Amino acid sequence: MAAEMQSIIENKTWIIVDRPNNEKTISSRIILRNKYNADESIEKRKARIVVRGFSQRPGIDFDETFAPVARISSIRMATALATEYHLKIKQFDIVTAYLKGVFEEEIWMEVPQFTEEILETLIDKELKNSEIKKRTERMLQEIQEGNKVCLMEKALYGLRQAGRRWHLRLSEEIKKFGLLPSEHDPCTFYAGRGEEILMVIIYVDDILVISKNDGKIKKFQDYLTQHFELKILGDVKYCLGIEFTRNQDGFSLNQKGYIIDILNRFNMTEANAVVSPMDISTKLMKGEKEDHKKGDFPYQELICSLMYLATCTRPDIAYVTSYLSQYNTNYNESNWSAAKRVLRYLKGTSEMGINCKKTAKPLVDYVDADWANCLDDRRSYTGYVFMLACSPISWESRKQRTVALCSTEAEYMTLTEATKEAMYLRRFLTELGFEPLTASQLFCDNNGALKLAKNPVYHSRTKHIDVKHHFVREALETDEYLTISYI
Repeated sequence: MAAEMQSIIENKTWIIVDRPNNEKTISSRIILRNKYNADESIEKRKARIVVRGFSQRPGIDFDETFAPVARISSIRMATALATEYHLKIKQFDIVTAYLKGVFEEEIWMEVPQFTEEILETLIDKELKNSEIKKRTERMLQEIQEGNKVCLMEKALYGLRQAGRRWHLRLSEEIKKFGLLPSEHDPCTFYAGRGEEILMVIIYVDDILVISKNDGKIKKFQDYLTQHFELKILGDVKYCLGIEFTRNQDGFSLNQKGYIIDILNRFNMTEANAVVSPMDISTKLMKGEKEDHKKGDFPYQELICSLMYLATCTRPDIAYVTSYLSQYNTNYNESNWSAAKRVLRYLKGTSEMGINCKKTAKPLVDYVDADWANCLDDRRSYTGYVFMLACSPISWESRKQRTVALCSTEAEYMTLTEATKEAMYLRRFLTELGFEPLTASQLFCDNNGALKLAKNPVYHSRTKHIDVKHHFVREALETDEYLTISYI
Protein backbone atom coordinates (compact mmCIF):
# COMPACT_ATOMS: atom_id res chain seq x y z
CA MET A 1 0.00 0.00 0.00
CA ALA A 2 2.88 2.32 0.75
CA ALA A 3 4.33 1.68 -2.73
CA GLU A 4 0.98 2.58 -4.33
CA MET A 5 0.77 5.85 -2.42
CA GLN A 6 4.38 6.68 -3.29
CA SER A 7 3.58 6.20 -7.01
CA ILE A 8 0.61 8.54 -6.66
CA ILE A 9 2.78 11.21 -5.03
CA GLU A 10 5.57 10.84 -7.60
CA ASN A 11 3.10 11.16 -10.49
CA LYS A 12 1.26 14.10 -8.88
CA THR A 13 -2.01 12.27 -9.43
CA TRP A 14 -3.94 14.67 -7.18
CA ILE A 15 -3.54 17.77 -5.09
CA ILE A 16 -5.22 18.47 -1.75
CA VAL A 17 -7.68 21.38 -1.88
CA ASP A 18 -10.51 22.83 0.20
CA ARG A 19 -13.85 21.12 -0.28
CA PRO A 20 -15.68 22.97 -3.10
CA ASN A 21 -19.20 24.29 -2.64
CA ASN A 22 -22.03 22.74 -4.66
CA GLU A 23 -19.72 20.23 -6.36
CA LYS A 24 -20.13 16.47 -6.28
CA THR A 25 -17.25 14.40 -4.93
CA ILE A 26 -16.67 10.71 -5.62
CA SER A 27 -15.38 8.16 -3.15
CA SER A 28 -12.74 5.43 -3.46
CA ARG A 29 -11.76 2.11 -1.97
CA ILE A 30 -8.60 0.03 -1.59
CA ILE A 31 -8.37 -3.19 -3.62
CA LEU A 32 -5.90 -5.96 -2.74
CA ARG A 33 -5.09 -8.70 -5.24
CA ASN A 34 -2.41 -11.19 -6.24
CA LYS A 35 -0.58 -11.27 -9.57
CA TYR A 36 0.34 -14.79 -10.74
CA ASN A 37 3.07 -16.32 -12.87
CA ALA A 38 2.37 -18.78 -15.68
CA ASP A 39 2.66 -21.71 -13.23
CA GLU A 40 0.01 -20.12 -10.96
CA SER A 41 2.59 -19.18 -8.30
CA ILE A 42 2.25 -15.70 -6.81
CA GLU A 43 4.50 -13.17 -8.54
CA LYS A 44 3.61 -10.28 -6.23
CA ARG A 45 0.85 -8.83 -4.09
CA LYS A 46 -0.66 -5.58 -5.32
CA ALA A 47 -2.66 -2.81 -3.66
CA ARG A 48 -4.63 -0.24 -5.62
CA ILE A 49 -6.59 2.86 -4.67
CA VAL A 50 -9.63 2.59 -6.94
CA VAL A 51 -12.18 5.32 -7.59
CA ARG A 52 -15.86 4.37 -7.47
CA GLY A 53 -16.36 5.37 -11.08
CA PHE A 54 -19.97 4.18 -11.17
CA SER A 55 -20.94 7.44 -9.45
CA GLN A 56 -19.54 9.61 -12.28
CA ARG A 57 -22.10 11.47 -14.40
CA PRO A 58 -21.96 11.19 -18.23
CA GLY A 59 -21.39 14.54 -19.93
CA ILE A 60 -20.29 16.16 -16.68
CA ASP A 61 -17.57 14.00 -15.13
CA PHE A 62 -16.58 12.24 -18.33
CA ASP A 63 -17.22 12.24 -22.07
CA GLU A 64 -15.47 9.60 -24.20
CA THR A 65 -14.36 6.37 -22.48
CA PHE A 66 -13.41 4.03 -25.34
CA ALA A 67 -9.81 2.80 -25.25
CA PRO A 68 -8.67 0.26 -27.90
CA VAL A 69 -6.41 -2.71 -27.25
CA ALA A 70 -4.46 -4.83 -29.70
CA ARG A 71 -6.30 -7.62 -31.47
CA ILE A 72 -5.17 -11.05 -30.32
CA SER A 73 -4.85 -11.98 -34.02
CA SER A 74 -2.29 -9.17 -34.39
CA ILE A 75 -0.19 -10.75 -31.65
CA ARG A 76 -0.44 -14.17 -33.29
CA MET A 77 0.45 -12.69 -36.68
CA ALA A 78 3.47 -10.91 -35.18
CA THR A 79 4.58 -14.20 -33.62
CA ALA A 80 4.26 -15.96 -37.00
CA LEU A 81 6.28 -13.18 -38.68
CA ALA A 82 8.94 -13.46 -35.98
CA THR A 83 9.19 -17.16 -36.81
CA GLU A 84 9.39 -16.63 -40.57
CA TYR A 85 12.00 -13.83 -40.41
CA HIS A 86 13.88 -14.69 -37.18
CA LEU A 87 12.70 -11.57 -35.37
CA LYS A 88 13.03 -11.09 -31.63
CA ILE A 89 10.09 -10.36 -29.35
CA LYS A 90 10.79 -8.37 -26.18
CA GLN A 91 8.27 -7.58 -23.46
CA PHE A 92 7.95 -4.41 -21.37
CA ASP A 93 5.48 -3.48 -18.66
CA ILE A 94 4.55 0.04 -17.54
CA VAL A 95 4.38 0.37 -13.75
CA THR A 96 1.13 1.98 -12.47
CA ALA A 97 0.18 2.87 -16.05
CA TYR A 98 -3.23 4.40 -15.34
CA LEU A 99 -1.63 7.03 -13.11
CA LYS A 100 0.14 8.48 -16.17
CA GLY A 101 -2.97 9.61 -18.03
CA VAL A 102 -3.58 13.38 -18.04
CA PHE A 103 -7.05 14.76 -17.24
CA GLU A 104 -9.02 17.54 -18.88
CA GLU A 105 -12.09 17.43 -16.60
CA GLU A 106 -12.28 18.69 -13.01
CA ILE A 107 -13.00 15.79 -10.67
CA TRP A 108 -12.98 15.91 -6.87
CA MET A 109 -12.45 12.77 -4.82
CA GLU A 110 -12.80 12.17 -1.10
CA VAL A 111 -9.50 11.56 0.67
CA PRO A 112 -8.99 7.75 0.54
CA GLN A 113 -9.33 5.68 3.68
CA PHE A 114 -6.13 5.17 5.74
CA THR A 115 -4.32 7.92 3.80
CA GLU A 116 -2.92 9.57 6.94
CA GLU A 117 -1.55 6.28 8.30
CA ILE A 118 0.04 5.41 4.94
CA LEU A 119 1.65 8.83 4.61
CA GLU A 120 3.08 8.58 8.12
CA THR A 121 4.53 5.17 7.25
CA LEU A 122 6.14 6.61 4.13
CA ILE A 123 7.71 9.47 6.05
CA ASP A 124 9.04 7.24 8.84
CA LYS A 125 10.31 4.21 6.95
CA GLU A 126 10.02 4.27 3.20
CA LEU A 127 11.15 7.54 1.72
CA LYS A 128 14.72 8.42 0.87
CA ASN A 129 14.15 10.97 -1.89
CA SER A 130 14.05 14.34 -0.15
CA GLU A 131 11.72 15.94 -2.73
CA ILE A 132 9.16 13.14 -2.46
CA LYS A 133 9.42 13.28 1.33
CA LYS A 134 8.65 17.02 1.29
CA ARG A 135 5.58 16.43 -0.88
CA THR A 136 4.40 13.68 1.44
CA GLU A 137 4.81 15.82 4.55
CA ARG A 138 2.97 18.71 2.85
CA MET A 139 0.09 16.42 1.81
CA LEU A 140 -0.22 14.99 5.33
CA GLN A 141 -0.26 18.46 6.84
CA GLU A 142 -2.96 19.64 4.44
CA ILE A 143 -5.17 16.61 5.11
CA GLN A 144 -4.87 17.06 8.88
CA GLU A 145 -6.27 20.59 8.56
CA GLY A 146 -9.65 18.98 7.84
CA ASN A 147 -12.48 19.44 5.30
CA LYS A 148 -10.18 18.64 2.35
CA VAL A 149 -10.67 16.70 -0.87
CA CYS A 150 -8.44 15.50 -3.71
CA LEU A 151 -8.55 17.40 -7.01
CA MET A 152 -7.58 14.91 -9.74
CA GLU A 153 -4.83 16.06 -12.09
CA LYS A 154 -4.08 12.64 -13.60
CA ALA A 155 -6.02 9.44 -14.08
CA LEU A 156 -6.60 6.88 -11.35
CA TYR A 157 -7.89 3.32 -11.43
CA GLY A 158 -11.67 3.11 -11.57
CA LEU A 159 -12.33 6.41 -13.33
CA ARG A 160 -14.46 5.91 -16.43
CA GLN A 161 -12.04 7.75 -18.70
CA ALA A 162 -8.82 6.43 -17.13
CA GLY A 163 -8.20 3.77 -19.78
CA ARG A 164 -8.74 6.23 -22.63
CA ARG A 165 -6.48 8.84 -21.05
CA TRP A 166 -3.70 6.31 -20.62
CA HIS A 167 -4.00 5.04 -24.19
CA LEU A 168 -3.85 8.57 -25.60
CA ARG A 169 -0.77 9.38 -23.50
CA LEU A 170 1.12 6.21 -24.49
CA SER A 171 0.16 6.52 -28.17
CA GLU A 172 1.35 10.11 -28.22
CA GLU A 173 4.77 9.19 -26.81
CA ILE A 174 5.19 6.29 -29.24
CA LYS A 175 4.36 8.56 -32.18
CA LYS A 176 6.92 11.11 -30.97
CA PHE A 177 9.54 8.37 -31.13
CA GLY A 178 8.79 8.06 -34.85
CA LEU A 179 6.50 5.02 -35.05
CA LEU A 180 3.31 5.08 -37.10
CA PRO A 181 0.01 3.55 -35.96
CA SER A 182 -1.25 0.85 -38.28
CA GLU A 183 -4.38 1.56 -40.30
CA HIS A 184 -5.58 -1.96 -39.52
CA ASP A 185 -4.91 -2.09 -35.78
CA PRO A 186 -4.59 1.21 -33.87
CA CYS A 187 -2.59 -0.51 -31.13
CA THR A 188 0.11 -1.76 -33.52
CA PHE A 189 2.86 0.75 -34.33
CA TYR A 190 5.75 0.31 -36.75
CA ALA A 191 8.78 1.92 -38.36
CA GLY A 192 10.55 0.44 -41.36
CA ARG A 193 9.18 -2.41 -43.44
CA GLY A 194 9.77 -6.10 -43.95
CA GLU A 195 12.71 -7.70 -42.20
CA GLU A 196 13.96 -4.28 -41.05
CA ILE A 197 10.75 -3.46 -39.23
CA LEU A 198 10.44 -2.26 -35.64
CA MET A 199 6.94 -3.21 -34.52
CA VAL A 200 5.32 -2.31 -31.20
CA ILE A 201 2.06 -3.86 -29.98
CA ILE A 202 0.34 -2.40 -26.90
CA TYR A 203 -2.35 -3.99 -24.77
CA VAL A 204 -3.11 -1.49 -21.98
CA ASP A 205 0.21 -1.50 -20.08
CA ASP A 206 1.77 -4.59 -21.70
CA ILE A 207 4.11 -3.81 -24.59
CA LEU A 208 5.57 -6.25 -27.13
CA VAL A 209 8.48 -5.02 -29.27
CA ILE A 210 9.35 -7.02 -32.39
CA SER A 211 12.51 -6.49 -34.42
CA LYS A 212 15.63 -8.21 -35.68
CA ASN A 213 17.83 -5.27 -34.63
CA ASP A 214 18.82 -5.19 -30.94
CA GLY A 215 19.92 -1.57 -31.34
CA LYS A 216 16.44 -0.44 -32.39
CA ILE A 217 14.86 -2.28 -29.47
CA LYS A 218 17.35 -0.76 -27.02
CA LYS A 219 16.78 2.74 -28.41
CA PHE A 220 13.01 2.39 -28.01
CA GLN A 221 13.48 0.97 -24.51
CA ASP A 222 15.65 3.92 -23.47
CA TYR A 223 13.09 6.35 -24.88
CA LEU A 224 10.23 4.82 -22.89
CA THR A 225 12.35 4.78 -19.73
CA GLN A 226 12.67 8.56 -19.99
CA HIS A 227 8.89 9.00 -19.82
CA PHE A 228 7.59 6.07 -17.76
CA GLU A 229 8.70 3.71 -15.04
CA LEU A 230 9.42 0.68 -17.20
CA LYS A 231 9.73 -2.94 -16.15
CA ILE A 232 11.99 -4.72 -18.66
CA LEU A 233 10.95 -8.38 -18.86
CA GLY A 234 13.34 -9.49 -21.64
CA ASP A 235 12.25 -12.12 -24.17
CA VAL A 236 8.50 -12.60 -24.06
CA LYS A 237 7.53 -15.56 -21.89
CA TYR A 238 4.12 -14.82 -20.41
CA CYS A 239 1.70 -12.17 -21.66
CA LEU A 240 -2.10 -11.85 -21.35
CA GLY A 241 -2.35 -15.33 -19.88
CA ILE A 242 -0.46 -16.83 -22.84
CA GLU A 243 2.83 -18.68 -22.41
CA PHE A 244 5.40 -18.02 -25.15
CA THR A 245 8.21 -20.50 -25.76
CA ARG A 246 10.93 -20.10 -28.36
CA ASN A 247 12.67 -23.17 -29.77
CA GLN A 248 14.84 -23.88 -32.81
CA ASP A 249 11.78 -24.12 -35.09
CA GLY A 250 10.05 -20.95 -33.92
CA PHE A 251 7.52 -19.98 -31.26
CA SER A 252 4.88 -21.97 -29.46
CA LEU A 253 1.94 -20.46 -27.58
CA ASN A 254 -0.22 -22.21 -24.99
CA GLN A 255 -2.37 -21.47 -21.95
CA LYS A 256 -1.63 -24.41 -19.69
CA GLY A 257 -1.72 -22.33 -16.51
CA TYR A 258 -5.05 -20.78 -17.48
CA ILE A 259 -6.52 -24.24 -18.17
CA ILE A 260 -5.37 -25.52 -14.77
CA ASP A 261 -7.00 -22.51 -13.15
CA ILE A 262 -10.31 -23.23 -14.94
CA LEU A 263 -10.22 -26.90 -13.92
CA ASN A 264 -9.66 -25.92 -10.29
CA ARG A 265 -12.39 -23.29 -10.38
CA PHE A 266 -15.01 -25.75 -11.65
CA ASN A 267 -13.80 -28.75 -9.60
CA MET A 268 -12.79 -30.80 -12.64
CA THR A 269 -9.18 -31.61 -11.76
CA GLU A 270 -10.02 -35.26 -11.04
CA ALA A 271 -12.25 -35.76 -14.08
CA ASN A 272 -11.39 -38.36 -16.71
CA ALA A 273 -9.95 -36.91 -19.92
CA VAL A 274 -11.65 -37.41 -23.29
CA VAL A 275 -10.22 -37.18 -26.81
CA SER A 276 -12.74 -34.76 -28.35
CA PRO A 277 -14.36 -31.58 -27.05
CA MET A 278 -17.82 -32.64 -28.19
CA ASP A 279 -19.63 -35.90 -28.82
CA ILE A 280 -20.63 -35.92 -32.51
CA SER A 281 -23.99 -37.46 -31.60
CA THR A 282 -24.85 -34.56 -29.28
CA LYS A 283 -27.87 -32.58 -30.43
CA LEU A 284 -28.75 -29.84 -27.97
CA MET A 285 -31.87 -27.69 -27.89
CA LYS A 286 -32.84 -24.66 -25.88
CA GLY A 287 -34.47 -25.50 -22.59
CA GLU A 288 -37.39 -23.76 -20.93
CA LYS A 289 -36.65 -20.32 -19.57
CA GLU A 290 -36.91 -21.59 -16.00
CA ASP A 291 -34.83 -24.77 -16.48
CA HIS A 292 -31.54 -23.20 -15.43
CA LYS A 293 -33.09 -22.19 -12.09
CA LYS A 294 -33.75 -25.83 -11.22
CA GLY A 295 -30.05 -26.61 -10.91
CA ASP A 296 -27.15 -24.63 -9.60
CA PHE A 297 -24.96 -24.60 -12.73
CA PRO A 298 -22.33 -21.84 -13.22
CA TYR A 299 -22.90 -22.28 -16.96
CA GLN A 300 -22.36 -18.71 -18.09
CA GLU A 301 -19.16 -18.38 -16.06
CA LEU A 302 -17.77 -21.53 -17.68
CA ILE A 303 -18.64 -20.40 -21.22
CA CYS A 304 -16.95 -17.02 -20.64
CA SER A 305 -13.81 -18.80 -19.41
CA LEU A 306 -13.79 -21.06 -22.48
CA MET A 307 -14.25 -18.10 -24.82
CA TYR A 308 -10.91 -16.58 -23.86
CA LEU A 309 -9.18 -19.89 -24.60
CA ALA A 310 -11.05 -20.27 -27.90
CA THR A 311 -10.07 -16.79 -29.08
CA CYS A 312 -6.41 -16.92 -28.01
CA THR A 313 -4.68 -20.26 -28.56
CA ARG A 314 -7.28 -23.04 -28.91
CA PRO A 315 -9.12 -22.97 -32.25
CA ASP A 316 -10.00 -26.63 -31.63
CA ILE A 317 -12.67 -25.58 -29.13
CA ALA A 318 -13.92 -22.53 -31.08
CA TYR A 319 -16.89 -24.36 -32.60
CA VAL A 320 -18.11 -26.08 -29.43
CA THR A 321 -17.71 -22.86 -27.40
CA SER A 322 -19.74 -20.88 -29.94
CA TYR A 323 -22.30 -23.68 -30.12
CA LEU A 324 -22.75 -23.84 -26.34
CA SER A 325 -22.85 -20.05 -25.93
CA GLN A 326 -26.23 -19.80 -27.68
CA TYR A 327 -27.78 -21.45 -24.60
CA ASN A 328 -26.52 -18.87 -22.10
CA THR A 329 -30.05 -17.83 -21.14
CA ASN A 330 -31.87 -21.15 -21.69
CA TYR A 331 -29.56 -23.87 -20.45
CA ASN A 332 -30.37 -27.11 -18.69
CA GLU A 333 -28.51 -30.13 -17.36
CA SER A 334 -27.72 -31.53 -20.82
CA ASN A 335 -26.08 -28.22 -21.80
CA TRP A 336 -24.08 -28.24 -18.56
CA SER A 337 -22.89 -31.81 -19.21
CA ALA A 338 -21.76 -30.85 -22.72
CA ALA A 339 -19.86 -27.86 -21.32
CA LYS A 340 -18.12 -30.05 -18.71
CA ARG A 341 -17.03 -32.39 -21.48
CA VAL A 342 -14.98 -29.52 -22.93
CA LEU A 343 -13.18 -29.27 -19.58
CA ARG A 344 -12.46 -33.01 -19.67
CA TYR A 345 -11.01 -32.55 -23.15
CA LEU A 346 -8.87 -29.62 -21.98
CA LYS A 347 -7.55 -31.66 -19.08
CA GLY A 348 -6.04 -34.18 -21.48
CA THR A 349 -4.76 -31.52 -23.89
CA SER A 350 -3.63 -28.74 -21.53
CA GLU A 351 -0.22 -28.48 -23.19
CA MET A 352 -1.63 -28.10 -26.69
CA GLY A 353 -1.51 -24.70 -28.35
CA ILE A 354 -0.17 -22.92 -31.41
CA ASN A 355 3.20 -23.99 -32.83
CA CYS A 356 4.86 -21.73 -35.39
CA LYS A 357 7.37 -23.13 -37.87
CA LYS A 358 9.17 -21.41 -40.73
CA THR A 359 7.69 -22.39 -44.09
CA ALA A 360 8.26 -19.37 -46.39
CA LYS A 361 4.72 -19.99 -47.69
CA PRO A 362 2.06 -17.29 -48.10
CA LEU A 363 -1.26 -17.02 -46.29
CA VAL A 364 -3.56 -20.05 -46.60
CA ASP A 365 -7.22 -20.31 -45.56
CA TYR A 366 -9.46 -23.33 -45.06
CA VAL A 367 -13.22 -22.73 -45.22
CA ASP A 368 -16.14 -24.94 -44.23
CA ALA A 369 -19.77 -24.70 -43.20
CA ASP A 370 -22.03 -26.92 -41.09
CA TRP A 371 -25.36 -26.79 -42.90
CA ALA A 372 -28.62 -26.50 -40.90
CA ASN A 373 -27.11 -28.12 -37.84
CA CYS A 374 -29.02 -26.10 -35.23
CA LEU A 375 -32.24 -27.88 -34.28
CA ASP A 376 -33.78 -24.68 -32.91
CA ASP A 377 -33.64 -22.41 -35.96
CA ARG A 378 -31.92 -24.57 -38.63
CA ARG A 379 -29.26 -21.96 -39.29
CA SER A 380 -25.81 -23.07 -40.44
CA TYR A 381 -22.38 -22.43 -38.99
CA THR A 382 -19.54 -20.52 -40.65
CA GLY A 383 -16.01 -21.72 -40.01
CA TYR A 384 -12.61 -20.69 -41.34
CA VAL A 385 -8.96 -20.64 -40.27
CA PHE A 386 -6.02 -18.72 -41.74
CA MET A 387 -2.56 -20.28 -41.54
CA LEU A 388 0.81 -18.54 -41.57
CA ALA A 389 4.13 -20.06 -40.52
CA CYS A 390 2.34 -23.41 -40.27
CA SER A 391 0.13 -22.04 -37.48
CA PRO A 392 -3.37 -20.57 -37.21
CA ILE A 393 -3.33 -16.78 -36.87
CA SER A 394 -7.03 -16.00 -37.39
CA TRP A 395 -10.13 -18.15 -37.15
CA GLU A 396 -13.86 -17.95 -36.59
CA SER A 397 -16.74 -20.27 -35.87
CA ARG A 398 -20.07 -18.47 -35.84
CA LYS A 399 -23.72 -19.16 -36.57
CA GLN A 400 -24.88 -17.56 -39.81
CA ARG A 401 -27.41 -14.74 -39.61
CA THR A 402 -29.89 -16.22 -42.10
CA VAL A 403 -31.16 -19.69 -42.95
CA ALA A 404 -29.35 -21.30 -45.90
CA LEU A 405 -31.62 -23.35 -48.18
CA CYS A 406 -28.85 -25.70 -49.27
CA SER A 407 -25.27 -26.63 -48.40
CA THR A 408 -23.97 -24.67 -51.41
CA GLU A 409 -25.55 -21.49 -50.09
CA ALA A 410 -24.11 -22.10 -46.60
CA GLU A 411 -20.62 -22.64 -48.03
CA TYR A 412 -20.97 -19.59 -50.29
CA MET A 413 -21.83 -17.39 -47.31
CA THR A 414 -18.82 -18.77 -45.48
CA LEU A 415 -16.57 -17.98 -48.46
CA THR A 416 -17.72 -14.37 -48.29
CA GLU A 417 -16.83 -14.05 -44.60
CA ALA A 418 -13.44 -15.67 -45.18
CA THR A 419 -12.75 -13.37 -48.14
CA LYS A 420 -13.34 -10.30 -45.98
CA GLU A 421 -10.88 -11.57 -43.38
CA ALA A 422 -8.37 -12.50 -46.10
CA MET A 423 -8.43 -8.98 -47.50
CA TYR A 424 -7.93 -7.53 -44.02
CA LEU A 425 -4.93 -9.77 -43.27
CA ARG A 426 -3.37 -9.21 -46.70
CA ARG A 427 -3.62 -5.43 -46.38
CA PHE A 428 -2.18 -5.60 -42.88
CA LEU A 429 0.80 -7.66 -44.09
CA THR A 430 1.29 -5.34 -47.07
CA GLU A 431 1.31 -2.29 -44.82
CA LEU A 432 4.04 -3.88 -42.69
CA GLY A 433 6.13 -4.72 -45.75
CA PHE A 434 5.61 -8.49 -45.99
CA GLU A 435 4.20 -8.65 -49.54
CA PRO A 436 5.64 -12.13 -50.30
CA LEU A 437 3.22 -13.61 -47.75
CA THR A 438 0.07 -11.99 -49.14
CA ALA A 439 -0.76 -14.23 -52.12
CA SER A 440 -3.56 -15.92 -50.18
CA GLN A 441 -5.38 -19.05 -51.28
CA LEU A 442 -8.77 -20.14 -49.95
CA PHE A 443 -9.67 -23.84 -49.89
CA CYS A 444 -13.31 -24.97 -49.88
CA ASP A 445 -14.84 -28.46 -50.10
CA ASN A 446 -18.00 -27.50 -52.02
CA ASN A 447 -17.76 -27.34 -55.82
CA GLY A 448 -21.13 -25.63 -56.10
CA ALA A 449 -19.98 -22.74 -53.92
CA LEU A 450 -16.73 -22.42 -55.89
CA LYS A 451 -18.56 -22.23 -59.22
CA LEU A 452 -21.07 -19.76 -57.81
CA ALA A 453 -18.20 -17.54 -56.65
CA LYS A 454 -16.30 -17.68 -59.93
CA ASN A 455 -19.24 -17.34 -62.33
CA PRO A 456 -22.01 -14.70 -62.04
CA VAL A 457 -24.69 -17.21 -62.94
CA TYR A 458 -28.37 -16.50 -62.34
CA HIS A 459 -30.46 -19.44 -61.17
CA SER A 460 -33.82 -19.84 -59.51
CA ARG A 461 -32.14 -21.60 -56.59
CA THR A 462 -29.64 -18.79 -55.97
CA LYS A 463 -31.49 -15.59 -56.85
CA HIS A 464 -32.61 -15.12 -53.23
CA ILE A 465 -29.05 -14.95 -51.84
CA ASP A 466 -28.38 -11.56 -50.28
CA VAL A 467 -26.32 -9.15 -52.37
CA LYS A 468 -23.70 -8.79 -49.65
CA HIS A 469 -22.67 -12.43 -50.07
CA HIS A 470 -21.68 -11.78 -53.71
CA PHE A 471 -18.78 -9.73 -52.36
CA VAL A 472 -16.55 -12.75 -52.95
CA ARG A 473 -17.19 -12.54 -56.72
CA GLU A 474 -15.98 -8.98 -56.95
CA ALA A 475 -12.93 -9.79 -54.82
CA LEU A 476 -11.93 -12.64 -57.13
CA GLU A 477 -12.37 -10.47 -60.23
CA THR A 478 -10.36 -7.49 -58.96
CA ASP A 479 -7.64 -9.18 -56.87
CA GLU A 480 -5.21 -11.29 -58.86
CA TYR A 481 -3.48 -12.57 -55.70
CA LEU A 482 -6.68 -14.02 -54.18
CA THR A 483 -7.65 -17.51 -55.37
CA ILE A 484 -10.07 -20.19 -54.22
CA SER A 485 -9.61 -23.92 -54.79
CA TYR A 486 -11.33 -27.21 -54.05
CA ILE A 487 -9.92 -29.42 -51.31
